[in-house]
Amino acid sequence: MWSVIKLGKFLGADVSESERSFKTEQQAREYAALIIKLSGVYGVMIEYYND
Repeated sequence: MWSVIKLGKFLGADVSESERSFKTEQQAREYAALIIKLSGVYGVMIEYYND
């Protein structure tokens, strides 16, 4: 599974928030691009894990 994690700032501190999990890397990349385009986050991390 591929997890998309949103990175941002809250009250001056770095924070991360798990968004969604996907079965393919392509789906995760498309969702990450959408997050960057539509929100004010400064980064998105895509992480692979075995379920």
